[in-house]
This record gives sequence, structure tokens and C-alpha cells, in this order.
Amino acid sequence: METKQETSLQLSVAEKQARELIKDAQKGFMSVESGLDYNREAQFAIQALANNDFLRKTDPASIRNAVVNVALCGVTLNPALKLAYLIPRKGKCTLDISYMGMIEIALNSGVVKDITAEIVCANDEFYFEKGTTPIIKHIPLLTNRGEMIGAYAIAILPNGEKHFEVLGKDEILKAKNTSEAKNSDYSPWKTWESEMWKKTAVKRLFKYLKKGLNEKLLNVLDIENQNEKLDYEQPKSDKFSDFEIVE
Repeated sequence: METKQETSLQLSVAEKQARELIKDAQKGFMSVESGLDYNREAQFAIQALANNDFLRKTDPASIRNAVVNVALCGVTLNPALKLAYLIPRKGKCTLDISYMGMIEIALNSGVVKDITAEIVCANDEFYFEKGTTPIIKHIPLLTNRGEMIGAYAIAILPNGEKHFEVLGKDEILKAKNTSEAKNSDYSPWKTWESEMWKKTAVKRLFKYLKKGLNEKLLNVLDIENQNEKLDYEQPKSDKFSDFEIVE
């Protein structure tokens, strides 16, 4: 059994390694007008790496890119807020933005007045219609809701117009099954499954709103698309995977 002193020493070594891994991200991070404090975000990244041996062993360049992507999207890694995380995928460190993070970015951008996302369970009262007079009605139970059978997201636009996207269980599980890390202890599909169901609905909603999205929100979609490609194969180079620090 390890002593407290041995455990503390291991954490100290891990933290030192983590600091070395993200030091190259500072220039790229600082070149973006994100409204975030680099030192704070760097410390959050160090904590994530120090506490996750698998994440710390990912490609060092991908760790730098993931920290720069934090600035490009303007979303904090503060674990207390649960807006974004560093997640390992196929030997690479990636920025994974939660559904709450996506909503936060959208609200801050002014693209929408409000966004909500909810889970639909088997025993809930749920009804929706598309077409010329779309409608959605959801009355969830407080107890004994049954298994999760779907999720939906609703956006209220600045002009008062509303749009919603509804996904059934099959569609959501299809998205889950594309994730290489779905069975990993570090996979958000394992640790925050209900949140990932909501995120899948929010991502579908964002694709509908794409024409009106600002740069940060387009960055979010690009990063999410890159993450999906990583679940299939090595992605081709783009502005996120090959972020260059200009001297």
C-alpha cells in the first residue's frame, strides 16, 4: 500500500510533467481575444493532466492545441462550472465542451435569447409536432420516470422565434456508438450519460442555427466535428489540429 508521502510525491511529479506539456500553449492562447485568463485556464489544465495519467500520455502537440482551443471557443476549464473538459481520444488530448458550455457560449454571443435541453423518459407525458405549426409538450414526472428514451433542445431567437430539435434513443445511441472511448472510464458517455444525451440534441440544434452563429460558436462546431472524426480515424489537418505558433 502506498504511503501518503509516496502518493504526494507522485502527484508532484505528475504536476511538473503537466506544466511542461502545456507551456507551449501560452503564446497561441494569448493571441486570441477570448476574455479568459491564461494563468487560470493553464492551472485548470494542469490539474486535469496531473490527475489523469492516460490524458497526460497523449500527444503533447494535441495538449497544446486543446488549451488553445479553450481560448478560441471562449469557454473555461473550471471544473466547478462543468462547461468544458480535456478528454483523451485515440492518443490525442481534445477539448470536449458540455451541453451547458455550448449553451453558455450561445447565450453570451447574443445569437439566442435562451436555450434549454431536456431528457425524455418512458413514463413522461411527451408530444411534439413539426410542420407549419410546430409544437412541443413535455410533462416530466418527479419519480419513476422510467428509462431515457430521447432528448430535445429548444432555442428562442432574438426575434422571439422558437426552434426545437427532438432526438429519439436510437439516434442518440448511434452518436454514442461512434465514440471510440465510449467504454473508457474517462468517457463522458460513461460518467455523464444524461448530459451527453442533452448535448447531442444541442449539437443538432446548433447545426440548424449555423447560418447565424458567430466565430466562437462556429469554432465549437468545428472542434466537435473534429472530435467525431477522431472517433473514426486520424483527422486531416485543419486550423485546430495544426495550430501554428507564429514567431
